Formats: sequence, structure tokens, C-alpha cells
Amino acid sequence: MKQLHLSEPRRLLLDRIQESVREVGASLDKGQRERLLCPDTDTGQLPQRKKFWKWKHPLEVFAICWELEAEEAYAAAVPSEEGGCRIDTASVVRTKRHSHDYLELAYVAEGELRQQIQGKEVCFLEGELCLIDRNCIHQDEISGCRGIYLFLGIQDSILKEALEEIRVREQLAGHFLEELLKRKQTYQYLHFRPQPEQEDEICNLLVEILRHLKEDRIGSRYLCRGLSLQLLELLCEKYSVQLLHEDNRHYRKLLYKEVVYYMEAHYARISLGDLVKRFQFQEDYFSRLIREYSGLSYQEYLQGIRLRRAKELVCQSNRRIEEIVATCGYHNKGYFYRLFQERYGMTPAQMRKESNMCQGEEAK
Repeated sequence: MKQLHLSEPRRLLLDRIQESVREVGASLDKGQRERLLCPDTDTGQLPQRKKFWKWKHPLEVFAICWELEAEEAYAAAVPSEEGGCRIDTASVVRTKRHSHDYLELAYVAEGELRQQIQGKEVCFLEGELCLIDRNCIHQDEISGCRGIYLFLGIQDSILKEALEEIRVREQLAGHFLEELLKRKQTYQYLHFRPQPEQEDEICNLLVEILRHLKEDRIGSRYLCRGLSLQLLELLCEKYSVQLLHEDNRHYRKLLYKEVVYYMEAHYARISLGDLVKRFQFQEDYFSRLIREYSGLSYQEYLQGIRLRRAKELVCQSNRRIEEIVATCGYHNKGYFYRLFQERYGMTPAQMRKESNMCQGEEAK
């Protein structure tokens, strides 16, 4: 199943997954095999409830690797002392209906992965990921599928920590974070479609997680937690961009709010090129978007942010005017003075004097 022209991180990840699944151990009992890949033999059965993988040391992340071929499948858990198992899949249509008491992040390393999630058929293509919520009933399609997959079992606390880290670092504005959580709650899964330039970073993180799980050394648990946090943070950050490309006025409004949020946070050094890099739209799109919701051009809106900030610094600090000019992103003092006076009807020095007089009167 090897592909030509794979990037080094993707090739290494495929090798790691295949190494794990081909270490076949015949000692696996039925219960252990069912945890790895359990064929559906009775459509009327109750959903299987899978619990977090038990190991000799406490874990917050574990992995299950699959390789599906025409009539057989290989599966293995990492870490595991037993290795993997081989299952005859010539007559298998899908796995049993099941749910987890943990989050499952599936990565399609090769081929495609078809699942039924809450009764809805969903297909994940090579390089894509799916985060399935706890207690979400789903099945994996086996019949006709050929592929290599990595499933990470992740404690819910890690996702919560990743989202809190995003909030603290202001990498994703609150309205997009809320939208992401709303989608997760509504559909019980999130479908990530990374851009080609993000693929190597994702593969590198997954390779490192697998390596530390397999080595199971002192500190491996914490390294896997940190790497999983980075992976979830990366996916959530990029998911906002994915949402924006859906042709929907609701997301256009969210994009406008996010752009304004980003401009206000980076007003001193921002350019249209920065917006292009952050949100992956053309420059003229942002000009149209800002005018649609504010009635102003991009440059007019940015000038408003900078001048409001300059006014705050003039009135609420003792910093030199020349320093304020530079802080607010202006390189020409005369140009700044002209804009400031046009907007506020006085020079910065006059405004500071007036502000100090008002504060003095209030103090009396």
C-alpha cells in the first residue's frame, strides 16, 4: 500500500503504524481483540461501551493502529505487551456499534475511512482527522476499505486544557471557540481537513506520540499529554479557518468579528498580508468584508483603532508623544498629527493638557 512521493513525516508515521500492527501476538484473548477491532455479527445488539485503555502506569493518551487489506485486517494497541492481532475480514461489513468513555481522534494515514456516526454516513479522506465525542455511538466500515489508520484515545481533560490554553493565548477569539464547541455538541464529532502545509506538523506530532507511548519510559505520560495538547490546539486553531470557508452568512459575520478582534490585538504592525496569512483569503476579500459590516475601508477602520489607542495613551499616560506615535504604528509624526487633529479637533498636547485639567478638577 506504500505510496510514492510521500513527505518524510508521513512516511515515518506510516512505518510506525505498520510496525505496531505487524507485531502480531497470538496470545490476545477475545476481550482484547474486541477492543482493537470487533466485527459486527448481530445488527440488533446493544452498542458496545469501550472504556479507556488500562495499562500498568496511569495513561491519559493511548493509540490503536489499524491496517485494512482486502480480506484481512491487522490491529494493535500502543502501549501493549501483547502486540497486535490479525482478523479475517472477508465477510465483515463493519465493526460493532460502539461508544467510548473518552475522546477518540482518528487520523487517516492512507486510504479513506468510512464511518456511521449517530446513524449518519461520513467519509474521511487521506490526511483528514475526526474527533469523536464521548458517548457518541458509531461504527467503522470494513467492507471494501483499504487503509492505514491511527486512533488516539484521549482523556476529555486534555481537550478542556487545550481550549483553555487557546483562550489564554488569544489564538482563537471567543465566538469561534463557542462555535467549535457548539458543533461538537450538536454533531458529536468534528471533521478536520488540514491544509497541505499543515500535514507534516500533524504527522510529526503523531509520530512523537506513538514513539513515547511505545517506549513507555519515565515521563512518557507527560510528554504524550503535552504533544496531544499541541495537536488539539493546532487542529482547533485551523478549524476556525475551515469554518470560514463555508459559504454561509453566519460565518461571514463570525469572520468579520474575528478580523476586527485580530486587528485590535495587532493594530501597531498589522497589514493586509497578515490577514491573508491568518485567514487564507485574498486581500480584496477583507476590504469588502469590513466595508460590508462597518461601512469603512480596511485602512479607515485601522486608522480608527490606532487613533483611539493614541487618544487613550495621551490621556491616561505620561509617555512622550513621539513614543505614542511609534507605539500606535505611525512612522511619520506630521502625518499622525494631521490625522489626530482632524479626528479630535486638537493636537495631542492640547488634549493631554485638557485631560489633566479635568482630572485636577475632579480631584478637588
